[in-house]
Amino acid sequence: MVCNYPDITKIPIFSKIKDKDLVNELNHKLIKSIYDGNTQLAISELEIVGTNEIFNHNDNEYSLKYGHHEKSVSSSLSIDEVKAFCDEFDLDYNSTVLDIFVIVCKEGKSVVTKRIKDYVEYTEDSHKCILSKGEWYKFNDDYLQYLHDSIEEIPVIYDPKYDFNTGIHNTFIEQLYLADKDNPYIQGLNREEALKKLKEKYYAERVFNILRENDGFDNYDRICYTIDNTKFEAMDLYKNGAMHAVKIGSSSSKLCYAVDQSLSTLKALKNSDIRKELPEIDTVVIWLVLETTKKPEDIKDIFSLNDLNMLMLKNRLDQWKKEVRHKGLKPIVYLNYRYT
Repeated sequence: MVCNYPDITKIPIFSKIKDKDLVNELNHKLIKSIYDGNTQLAISELEIVGTNEIFNHNDNEYSLKYGHHEKSVSSSLSIDEVKAFCDEFDLDYNSTVLDIFVIVCKEGKSVVTKRIKDYVEYTEDSHKCILSKGEWYKFNDDYLQYLHDSIEEIPVIYDPKYDFNTGIHNTFIEQLYLADKDNPYIQGLNREEALKKLKEKYYAERVFNILRENDGFDNYDRICYTIDNTKFEAMDLYKNGAMHAVKIGSSSSKLCYAVDQSLSTLKALKNSDIRKELPEIDTVVIWLVLETTKKPEDIKDIFSLNDLNMLMLKNRLDQWKKEVRHKGLKPIVYLNYRYT
């Protein structure tokens, strides 16, 4: 007798890890990766605090805290500052780093406090695990195949005329300085100090958005709307029915913020008053500007998002794609490069 068994359906798995021994092992690998500079810290421009959505705009202040020790740090939080914090207060880096708290302040007021571990996106390939928002998750090969197929469905547009570099940024700052030397913001500073201060205010992403005005885009960067007394930024750029969320970076932990912003706006579109304030939207764009050390001639015009070694970004784009389509809108990813 011949038995015909049904084909076994493979199930994609992306599940939270509950094995404490595995979590401890993964934490130790993460600590080493952070210390060696292979994993970066990045504070999201969109922090969810209860039901409030707070956009940070690169003008926040940060403090590090562990126990009764606390210290203010620069607006560009780095692992070097975390190491210095541990050294200053004689803290053992390996046993404390993941539990050091980062306090985010705006206009002198604390708006969110989270552990360093909550700000790291990290993939551990040998165990097929990923850290997201402080929790470890496990994935299998079937999930990777599902994700690959899903991401391939998202149209990707690359136009080299939108590529960005340090020279473009510096030229913009220089022109700004020459055009408005008497600006109170830089009054009393010498040229070098003034240029440095202007560059802090007009950081790369802000300049990238401003320059797009010359390409026919409407610049919505730093324009805020209000829902229930909470301000939020709907988009960075708009053109021909498409809203764009822009992010410059080289890691999932940085680039995912554009996805956060876009998802937040899609949620806000449920509010009829917000819909009236915004222009008509039929397309939703995530504009990723990848930081690279490659030369322009080494960049290929045809690009697949699956070429990126950024599992968490692709996971978030999968969720974003579904939400955009659920709203009856078209999802697109724009891709460009920032040459460093």
